[in-house]
Amino acid sequence: MDTSLHKSPYSDGSLILCADCHRQFASYDLLVTHISLDHSHLYSALQGLSSQPGSDTKYLHPHAGFQFRGERLPNVFEAFESDKHAEERAFNPCYPFLNADELELARWLNERLTSTEIDEFLKLKWVRRHPPSFRSCLTLRSWIEELPSGPQWRTARIELKGYDMAPRQSPPLLIYRNGLECLQFLHANPIWAPYCSPEAWLVQTGEGQRVITEFNTSLLAWKLQSVLPIGAAVVPVQFGADKLTVTGNVGDLEMHPILMTLAAIPDTIRSKLSNQAWICVGYLPTPKFNVHADYNGILTNRILHEAMDIITESLKVAAKDGAIMADGYGRARLQGLNGVHKPWWRDYPFTDPSTFCVPDLLHSVYKFFWDHFLKACQIAVGAEELDRRFAARHKRIGYAALRRVSEVKQMTGRMYREIMRSVIVMIGGAVEPRFLRAMRAIIDFFLAAQSPRHTPYSLARMTTHLRVFHENKDAIMNAGGRGTLNHWQIPKLELLSNFVPAILSRGTLPQWSCDAVEHLLRTEAKKPFLKFTNRHRNDFGEQCARHLDRVEKMQLFELYALFKTHGVGLQHALPSATAVDDVEINEASSTGLARTWVLHALPDTVTGAEYCIRARRTSRNLFATGSLTMIDSKVAYHLTKRPAAMYTIDQVATTYNLADFHAALADYAQGFDLDRRGGAIRWSSPSQDVGFDFVNTWETYRIQMLSTHDDAVRLDPETLRAIPPNAKFPFGMCDAVLIDSLKPDGEVRQRSLIVQVRSVFEPVPRPDCVLPSHLCTPLIYVQDFAFADLDEKGHPCKTPDILMYRLQRRCYPDVRGISQRAGEVIPLYNVVRPVDISPVFGGRIMDTRLNELTSLELPYEFWLNDMWDTELHETLAVDYE
Repeated sequence: MDTSLHKSPYSDGSLILCADCHRQFASYDLLVTHISLDHSHLYSALQGLSSQPGSDTKYLHPHAGFQFRGERLPNVFEAFESDKHAEERAFNPCYPFLNADELELARWLNERLTSTEIDEFLKLKWVRRHPPSFRSCLTLRSWIEELPSGPQWRTARIELKGYDMAPRQSPPLLIYRNGLECLQFLHANPIWAPYCSPEAWLVQTGEGQRVITEFNTSLLAWKLQSVLPIGAAVVPVQFGADKLTVTGNVGDLEMHPILMTLAAIPDTIRSKLSNQAWICVGYLPTPKFNVHADYNGILTNRILHEAMDIITESLKVAAKDGAIMADGYGRARLQGLNGVHKPWWRDYPFTDPSTFCVPDLLHSVYKFFWDHFLKACQIAVGAEELDRRFAARHKRIGYAALRRVSEVKQMTGRMYREIMRSVIVMIGGAVEPRFLRAMRAIIDFFLAAQSPRHTPYSLARMTTHLRVFHENKDAIMNAGGRGTLNHWQIPKLELLSNFVPAILSRGTLPQWSCDAVEHLLRTEAKKPFLKFTNRHRNDFGEQCARHLDRVEKMQLFELYALFKTHGVGLQHALPSATAVDDVEINEASSTGLARTWVLHALPDTVTGAEYCIRARRTSRNLFATGSLTMIDSKVAYHLTKRPAAMYTIDQVATTYNLADFHAALADYAQGFDLDRRGGAIRWSSPSQDVGFDFVNTWETYRIQMLSTHDDAVRLDPETLRAIPPNAKFPFGMCDAVLIDSLKPDGEVRQRSLIVQVRSVFEPVPRPDCVLPSHLCTPLIYVQDFAFADLDEKGHPCKTPDILMYRLQRRCYPDVRGISQRAGEVIPLYNVVRPVDISPVFGGRIMDTRLNELTSLELPYEFWLNDMWDTELHETLAVDYE
């Protein structure tokens, strides 16, 4: 067995070099601590400053980009005020269209219909009775072509002398835009102005540890800013490209679009495609030569490099000499261009493949897990047995059901994610301990790599996860997990050792993910090809470029006309960059930047101007609109105005099959919780009066939380269920949650914090009666779980190898001596977050009675799956030492 290629890199005695001061260290643990505390070039300018405990402190690089006083350049929208129709737009901002309504119609027709379909639409009788000012598609597109344009599209022929093209193949044609013009276009767009931050920043926690989030907080950004002339700004460019087949079920036509964005735009903004932070800069040739198949790829790569040389030629000149560009406010800045992601790199200053080729989470994590580690689990456990376990997982709203996983040929990234986060509890009991420990370590590493915020502690923890995997990976091979391969020589596994250095030098990895690029390949290539080109002609690439150009022109012109129609100047419409905080950045990312800009500039309009700006559907903000939100709380709740039903107290007990519901409610009404009763089952009688007779009940409720990584980030709401037993759900369908450790009176809760919500209700007061305050709020009846493993001090501890908390249902004997589940009534606002619990399967063969309806009802023991939720995983981070 040859595993020398992947021998643990943390125990072979090799030294790790610091890229900044060239000191050598024995481990990444020491390196990340050194970077955080000892770099003199980072801290020499910060002497006399200190962080405030409990909060992050930001320091701007002293050489960060300066503005040229008194000098101003036009931004992209102001071009409409200097073209040949500027005089007409002084009276009609929508010229050449009659008004905003016709402009909206023109944009819709241009984006959604082909030329033939537009002409057919304009010939409809109703349209002829209410005709727009343009009477044909030719007229419409000629008007659009006259609008001011963004970066111009160009073409260039690329030849390889001595090689003939394959039959029916045209010579390679590059359709592209000037790289520097695209960069200037993005940088001068006022939509990004309040949020774009090209300056290098040093961020520290209250304890003095360095924080790494976006690119501008990374070591590379600070280092590049230090070597550039004083006053120049670093403008990091991110490229993404991939080749795809654009024909449907037949044909072999391919396109290779290349896309560009600014890494200075926050990741939360540029990762949402509706914000349109990416721009298509070209279509690379996809030639086929009349040579042996082995040489076709070599020649294609030569064409690719020449094409990238043409696109980035102006960028390389600007990187050497700098370039004065306008930002979104029109202010002139001297820019130095560095930090490019995934382009061709020759003759590009300050760039190197080891610098700009950043690990991609989609392929380096999820696809890697699917191709190798899931296959190892299927071999070790058995594909059919593992499928049964996945199918028996408790189904939650918003998450896919994982049925017949081994038979699926193609999956979405989200399904990859859900399988990866649940596989540990699925293989528990069916594999030997070191196999389980290795799998736990590598998935811990994958989850930690997805964090949007890192400190030296979190990076050291990542290296420990990877070290533990290398120390135990032979158990996977011994169980046959590598199949016929008797080695670990996997390039993607070798790449994992570069994750920590990549985070240190380029910032967190989620911002470099290819998710956005994978989607844009369809919108920038496949959709235009299928809908807006004559695919029987060889110039379909040029047709796609013309379509994208028209769409871009109309998008810019519609925004310009909207502001001018309402008499708002473009400069006055922009919020100040200094006034925008992290909360507003995330709000704008959720709402859409264009719509946020319109709402800011036109706050008093009652015409619904922002609705003409199309954006993604925003997630609901329960902190603003929820039915239950506590002051300064990180959790918000929502119940529908109309409850599912109204029952008497005894009817609830019967309908929900909760024998002790009345007694538990009476205990809560008198303030007797489980801790105060000293562990006794009940103090109240099942027939005791509680001050009301009826309750309103809900079968679903919504919860929304703030991120544990950043309080400014509002997570998407989740819908949870508390459905009573019925024909569809014989045992009911109820989700598990984590509850607050602090009780309303400030005491610390001594019992379990993991509960299953069986009923959500609110008391209905009797006529002319006022209920106490603790009864005038939504309540929940919960059945809790006890921690099975305790240390010598009685504190919960994790089970070895699987490193999860093992839970047991808390039960008590009733008057007949039959074991019954114990229940409690607590306020809804005690719920902190939903959690995922899975049954302890306990052997190689799963109990055949278990399925998605019974997996939380029949078993006695469960795992608290902290890997299902990256937020909870961060909170319960595993320390292997």
